[in-house]
Amino acid sequence: ELARRGVREATEGQSDIRSPADVHRLVAAKLRDLMVEEFHLLAMDSQNRISRQVLITRGILNSSLVHPREVFRAAIAEAAAGVIVVHNHPSGNPAPSADDKAVTLQLVEAGRLLDIPVYDHLIVAGDRYFSFAERYWTSTLDSRMPCSSGAIGSISIWWSGPTVSVRQRTGGKNASRETTSCPIRWL
Repeated sequence: ELARRGVREATEGQSDIRSPADVHRLVAAKLRDLMVEEFHLLAMDSQNRISRQVLITRGILNSSLVHPREVFRAAIAEAAAGVIVVHNHPSGNPAPSADDKAVTLQLVEAGRLLDIPVYDHLIVAGDRYFSFAERYWTSTLDSRMPCSSGAIGSISIWWSGPTVSVRQRTGGKNASRETTSCPIRWL
């Protein structure tokens, strides 16, 4: 009985993450009204649950210095199977800056070297967010992608470990649905 109770208590605080919207719901209240940028790491276990949220750096009004070394030091310390990084834009505009794009690329490359995938980089701005993973899949899902097949109607995206599943809905009322799972490949 004590072991069961201990396992239940240990997993109660963990959140299943299946989409960028889930991440936004989890972190928005904490990040949306800050006056300075903060950069956080969400260490993920192999079951897509957040094992820990770690503040990596706190910046100034419109920037936060972050280096892959600090991000992956925390990921390794938490024995993360994968990570999601999140930061806020106090300006209220979730659009990524050139620095945001460069940092994301550095983090993805470092994660590949360390075999700790970066599942997403989310930018929170007020009640809105920008997801690098979401933007990548919705803007590049076409016939060039190995996991797509034709016309795009309505698309929903969710994660499952190191794969992303894309559900396409085409047509009207009697629409067909096609679900495809692919390795996450972006940037």
